Amino acid sequence: MRKDPVVAHADEPLRAVVYRMAETGVTRMPVVDVGGKLAGIISLEDLLRARVRDLEEERRRERVLRIHLPFGGNSELEDEPQPSGVSSGSKPDSSGAAG
Repeated sequence: MRKDPVVAHADEPLRAVVYRMAETGVTRMPVVDVGGKLAGIISLEDLLRARVRDLEEERRRERVLRIHLPFGGNSELEDEPQPSGVSSGSKPDSSGAAG
Protein backbone atom coordinates (compact mmCIF):
# COMPACT_ATOMS: atom_id res chain seq x y z
CA MET A 1 0.00 0.00 0.00
CA ARG A 2 1.03 3.54 -0.70
CA LYS A 3 0.97 6.19 1.96
CA ASP A 4 -0.73 8.63 -0.45
CA PRO A 5 -2.71 6.45 -2.90
CA VAL A 6 -3.77 7.65 -6.33
CA VAL A 7 -7.57 7.73 -6.31
CA ALA A 8 -10.45 8.64 -8.57
CA HIS A 9 -13.35 10.67 -7.25
CA ALA A 10 -16.89 9.51 -7.90
CA ASP A 11 -17.95 12.94 -9.19
CA GLU A 12 -15.06 13.62 -11.59
CA PRO A 13 -15.11 13.10 -15.37
CA LEU A 14 -13.62 9.91 -16.75
CA ARG A 15 -11.26 11.99 -18.89
CA ALA A 16 -9.57 13.23 -15.71
CA VAL A 17 -9.23 9.67 -14.44
CA VAL A 18 -7.66 8.56 -17.73
CA TYR A 19 -5.14 11.41 -17.59
CA ARG A 20 -4.24 10.56 -13.99
CA MET A 21 -3.73 6.92 -14.96
CA ALA A 22 -1.46 7.97 -17.82
CA GLU A 23 0.54 10.36 -15.63
CA THR A 24 1.08 7.90 -12.80
CA GLY A 25 1.22 4.60 -14.66
CA VAL A 26 -1.46 3.18 -12.38
CA THR A 27 -3.96 0.91 -14.14
CA ARG A 28 -6.40 0.45 -11.23
CA MET A 29 -7.65 3.07 -8.83
CA PRO A 30 -9.95 3.10 -5.86
CA VAL A 31 -12.95 5.38 -6.39
CA VAL A 32 -13.90 7.45 -3.37
CA ASP A 33 -17.07 9.44 -2.76
CA VAL A 34 -17.29 12.99 -1.41
CA GLY A 35 -16.79 11.81 2.16
CA GLY A 36 -13.67 9.83 1.24
CA LYS A 37 -15.45 6.48 1.59
CA LEU A 38 -14.56 3.74 -0.89
CA ALA A 39 -17.21 3.58 -3.63
CA GLY A 40 -15.50 1.04 -5.90
CA ILE A 41 -12.50 0.40 -8.10
CA ILE A 42 -11.98 1.50 -11.71
CA SER A 43 -9.51 -0.15 -14.03
CA LEU A 44 -7.95 0.73 -17.34
CA GLU A 45 -9.90 -2.18 -18.82
CA ASP A 46 -13.17 -0.60 -17.60
CA LEU A 47 -12.26 2.68 -19.28
CA LEU A 48 -11.29 1.00 -22.54
CA ARG A 49 -14.50 -1.03 -22.57
CA ALA A 50 -16.53 2.16 -22.05
CA ARG A 51 -14.65 3.88 -24.90
CA VAL A 52 -15.31 0.99 -27.28
CA ARG A 53 -19.00 1.10 -26.37
CA ASP A 54 -19.10 4.85 -27.07
CA LEU A 55 -17.44 4.39 -30.46
CA GLU A 56 -19.86 1.61 -31.41
CA GLU A 57 -22.84 3.78 -30.47
CA GLU A 58 -21.43 6.67 -32.49
CA ARG A 59 -20.98 4.44 -35.55
CA ARG A 60 -24.53 3.17 -35.15
CA ARG A 61 -25.87 6.74 -35.02
CA GLU A 62 -23.87 7.72 -38.12
CA ARG A 63 -25.18 4.67 -39.99
CA VAL A 64 -28.77 5.59 -39.09
CA LEU A 65 -28.21 9.19 -40.20
CA ARG A 66 -26.84 8.05 -43.56
CA ILE A 67 -29.87 5.83 -44.11
CA HIS A 68 -32.46 8.42 -43.11
CA LEU A 69 -30.82 11.62 -44.35
CA PRO A 70 -29.35 10.91 -47.81
CA PHE A 71 -27.17 13.97 -48.51
CA GLY A 72 -24.35 12.34 -50.46
CA GLY A 73 -23.95 10.96 -53.95
CA ASN A 74 -25.67 7.69 -53.02
CA SER A 75 -28.98 9.43 -52.50
CA GLU A 76 -32.07 7.43 -53.28
CA LEU A 77 -33.66 10.69 -54.41
CA GLU A 78 -31.31 10.89 -57.39
CA ASP A 79 -32.71 7.64 -58.79
CA GLU A 80 -36.29 8.90 -58.93
CA PRO A 81 -37.60 9.53 -62.44
CA GLN A 82 -37.89 13.20 -63.44
CA PRO A 83 -41.08 14.59 -65.00
CA SER A 84 -40.85 14.96 -68.78
CA GLY A 85 -39.07 18.12 -69.89
CA VAL A 86 -37.28 18.47 -66.52
CA SER A 87 -33.61 17.69 -66.42
CA SER A 88 -31.66 17.21 -63.21
CA GLY A 89 -28.56 19.27 -63.72
CA SER A 90 -28.71 20.56 -67.26
CA LYS A 91 -28.93 24.25 -68.03
CA PRO A 92 -32.24 25.72 -69.20
CA ASP A 93 -32.80 25.78 -72.94
CA SER A 94 -31.64 29.20 -74.17
CA SER A 95 -33.01 28.79 -77.70
CA GLY A 96 -36.32 30.28 -76.68
CA ALA A 97 -38.21 27.26 -77.98
CA ALA A 98 -41.20 26.24 -75.94
CA GLY A 99 -41.41 22.62 -75.13
